[in-house]
Amino acid sequence: MPAANKDILRDHGATAPWSMVYRQGKNLPPVDLTGCAAIFLLNDRAGATEVELSALNGGITLGTSGGEIAVNLAHASYAALPPGEYSYRLGVAFSGGELRFLARGKWTIR
Repeated sequence: MPAANKDILRDHGATAPWSMVYRQGKNLPPVDLTGCAAIFLLNDRAGATEVELSALNGGITLGTSGGEIAVNLAHASYAALPPGEYSYRLGVAFSGGELRFLARGKWTIR
């Protein structure tokens, strides 16, 4: 399944987490994320990684059977970014080693 293409707009200084529920398809039950890890990559316009958030650095919180993924926008490395346009990818690593990117697109901080 290809990553969803979704552009995001956030105000500079906003700290509410960006969250989603991972489902295999519309109107299907959430994916069980027990034993999974997640990664959020935010790149500048030249493609250099500006921010990498994960559960290891406190940047992502995963639910379990409910499929919840919350990206911590109050994390220090994200909060230090200047306003501008970035690109992002959000992925989940399953216990078997498979990395699946769920969402990607343009991330704008205004």
